[in-house]
Amino acid sequence: MHDAIEAYNRGIAFVRVGNPDSAISAFNEAIQYDREYAKAYCNRGTAYLEKGDLRQAIEDLSEAIRLEPRCARAYTNRGIAHEETGDATKAEADFNEAIQLDPRDAEAYYNRGSHEYLAGNVDDAISDFSEAIRCNPVYLDAYRARGLAYRQISRLDRAEADIARAEQLRLRE
Repeated sequence: MHDAIEAYNRGIAFVRVGNPDSAISAFNEAIQYDREYAKAYCNRGTAYLEKGDLRQAIEDLSEAIRLEPRCARAYTNRGIAHEETGDATKAEADFNEAIQLDPRDAEAYYNRGSHEYLAGNVDDAISDFSEAIRCNPVYLDAYRARGLAYRQISRLDRAEADIARAEQLRLRE
């Protein structure tokens, strides 16, 4: 088990420096040591998602969910992969499940809001972006997305305020 954890930690380090190929190799090693290592499947799936290998991402994230059904992050990331493959129904189901499992998950709200926005449900998108901001008050992308949604429904004062807040956060980075 120690070897699996060591390989997993190497994978996380590679993720942090933006090297998904090396991360995948390290997560492969972790899974070879422990075939039931849900976090390794989840993170390998996320690395595949980052590379654009959606089929492999969905496969790994589904395995992570099978092994650890309460892993909200796996549902969120699998939802993103489903969204990118054009399967809006599965994407929405995964985002809903992630929020059900972790109602404080800003990423899940943001991604469901993006899904709603693309589907033309602007009011629902604004609600989800607002929840994302409530969960994470410095969530730059959520402010930007909510600002664009407000602009679409001609609430220009709110749109300008959100875009300005996003710009303030960007300058702090």
